[in-house]
Amino acid sequence: MNGFIELKNVKKTYVVGEQKFNALDGVDLSINKGELVVVLGPSGAGKSTLLNLLGGMDKATSGTIMIGDKDIAKYNDKQLTAYRADDVGFIFQFYNIMPTLTVEENVNLIKDVTDTTKDAKDVLDSVGLLKHANKFPQELSGGEQQRVSIARAIMKSPKLLLCDEPTGALDSGTGVEVLKLLKKQSTDGETVIIVTHNALIAEIADRVIKIKNGKVVSNEHNNNPKNIDEVKW
Repeated sequence: MNGFIELKNVKKTYVVGEQKFNALDGVDLSINKGELVVVLGPSGAGKSTLLNLLGGMDKATSGTIMIGDKDIAKYNDKQLTAYRADDVGFIFQFYNIMPTLTVEENVNLIKDVTDTTKDAKDVLDSVGLLKHANKFPQELSGGEQQRVSIARAIMKSPKLLLCDEPTGALDSGTGVEVLKLLKKQSTDGETVIIVTHNALIAEIADRVIKIKNGKVVSNEHNNNPKNIDEVKW
């Protein structure tokens, strides 16, 4: 394996009472730079655990997690904080934006955690929200609020964009627009990983990873990803 992301024999074990539970159980994984990756699996399969480990929000029990030439599994808390701040963008099902701040102020929040940021107005323009820069979240639709969270995530040009059910709270038409923005980010060179229950999203992915019972059951490159408008949502 020689991808941008390399996981080797990664385990994440939780202890509940006297029982041990392997949320991830010896995961080996390779992902290339600039790929749009979809991770599929049933509830409890380990998808969110994988996302948390890649994002430095949790630590592996054992194994290596190479991001570029760095093994983040060996990072201490301070190193993980810096990694999350500088290298990773997060997008969630629920938008996690501040209701008392304007759109532009929400996007500029990222400047509190990292110096490597773009101009907020340029980023808002790229996601079609420049005209809403001075509005508050309650004045926006759900899709527009999700675009605010995307704008905030890409403000720092992250190496890795991690998305947990980013279209889960949206209707299909709005979800398509959000997916187009995420696809553009991968085309621009960012590695985008989407955890989802929606198997249709896999049709547009460069790579599809399926997880079951804490194990990767398949990791396949999609040689002919569909255009987003070709998928029958």
